[in-house]
Amino acid sequence: MLYIVLISIIALIIYAVVKWWNNIEEPVEGWGGDPIHNLMAKAKEGNAEACFELARAFDDEEYKKWKYNGHRQINHETAFKFCMKAAELGHADAMFYLSLFSNPDNGGFISIKDALAWVEKAAENGSIPGLITLGQEYEQGLRGRIKDLNKAKDYYHKAIEAYQKQGDGGDWSANAAEEGLQRISVEETLSTM
Repeated sequence: MLYIVLISIIALIIYAVVKWWNNIEEPVEGWGGDPIHNLMAKAKEGNAEACFELARAFDDEEYKKWKYNGHRQINHETAFKFCMKAAELGHADAMFYLSLFSNPDNGGFISIKDALAWVEKAAENGSIPGLITLGQEYEQGLRGRIKDLNKAKDYYHKAIEAYQKQGDGGDWSANAAEEGLQRISVEETLSTM
């Protein structure tokens, strides 16, 4: 009988430790502690970066590991609202990210026309993904834009400059812009032959 009681107590302790361990949330660099609640507090204060991180937390597989109200979830509508708030507060990458919400898989909360406007606004505010996207759209004549290799080159050069100044955006951004410039160079060379 004593063994059964001891085994039950040990099992309860193990259960409590496992439950506690599974509820530990990975801290976000710069925010410390509980990421979602800290970000929510900062977002309520009007912090654009916190709003953008929350948008990504509710919309991105990478952030899906965060727990909110005990669930691991993606919630496009909540992500959209936080992203809109961050964009309204002037967050350039949030402006670009907002354009992704025209996709029906992401909720289709905005029209293609609005998505194009947000990409342009993002690029105007120095968003590297926004600059690269406009470069690609003008290079290839996508989403209703008239193909204009000079405009495409300008946007790719601006993306490279922004990458060099900001030092962020990932190596993919510098590579994407340089690859776009190379494609244009090849196309221009071929057109003169």
